[in-house]
Amino acid sequence: MIQLFRRNQQVFIFFTFLYCIIIVFSFYFTHPHTQLLTSPFSMPFLSGIIRNSSINQHTYLLLTFLVTLLLLMIGFYLTRIAINFLIISLRSQFPAIFFLSISAFAFHQEIFSGAIIASLILLICLGRLFGSVNQKGLSYQFLDSGLLLGIASLFYFNILFLFPFFLLTQVVLRPPNWRELIFVFIGMFLPFLYIFSVFFLQDISFAETWNQIMGWVFLKRTASMNWYFLAGLGFYILMILFSSMYAIKKFTATKIITRKYYQLLFSLFINLILVFMLVPSASFELFYLFAIPASVPLSIYFTGCRNNLFNQFLLVASLMIPIIMNLSY
Repeated sequence: MIQLFRRNQQVFIFFTFLYCIIIVFSFYFTHPHTQLLTSPFSMPFLSGIIRNSSINQHTYLLLTFLVTLLLLMIGFYLTRIAINFLIISLRSQFPAIFFLSISAFAFHQEIFSGAIIASLILLICLGRLFGSVNQKGLSYQFLDSGLLLGIASLFYFNILFLFPFFLLTQVVLRPPNWRELIFVFIGMFLPFLYIFSVFFLQDISFAETWNQIMGWVFLKRTASMNWYFLAGLGFYILMILFSSMYAIKKFTATKIITRKYYQLLFSLFINLILVFMLVPSASFELFYLFAIPASVPLSIYFTGCRNNLFNQFLLVASLMIPIIMNLSY
């Protein structure tokens, strides 16, 4: 199976489409829609989208198709970035397939979360930031990335806590320049300036909106987990650690710029862990963001490992775990 995916990209792309449909709709057919449309648009800026909408089986099916398309889009775009910036050694679809499998950990409680849209915007930011390496002079891509970060926060506010990662990216990839650091902050602030200007013109209370946002951020959210979820999560943690050690062995043979990309993706993963631990409202939806850096070491391992029975078992287990979890909730 590993060798087939390495050699035949057309088969791999078709399998990725099929796998995405299976993991999303295995959840769709086993969970009533009334349990799943309670939290997707709870962000204060977007609460009106669902408040005045009719919630029924057709709405649930439409949103499920939307989630499927977004996940495929993010997965294939992640693969494109990994190939273009030489993060993986072969032209392989493994980043897409592992993004899908890790994202499935968010389905039980947050399948329709705005974090899906935020993860797509974050990926666009990474492409812009990584592409700033060879720019001479002042790079305005940090202004673009800050602006995208601010827009993403309108869908999922907690993504703003990745601001330290954006500052670190400038320090690692570019000569230190305080103007580019300021660009990130200015870009992040602009969407809020626009939103609150509209609120001011419509005579909407700024204090009330701000209190809503803070209430959303500091609202403690509990997550229910069963043994299938914990076992699957434990397996993926071990797999990520195992594949990370494999990637470290390959570290010295890669280009210096590629090493910097690895370091930044690791920093992004650490930043997300801190958000998960320190922000009360952070919950399962963060797996949509975790899946971006976590899929990289797994992809590096399966593009370079031996095609033996043990690795075949690891790959099949990695792909089956999300399906089993969906059926067991």
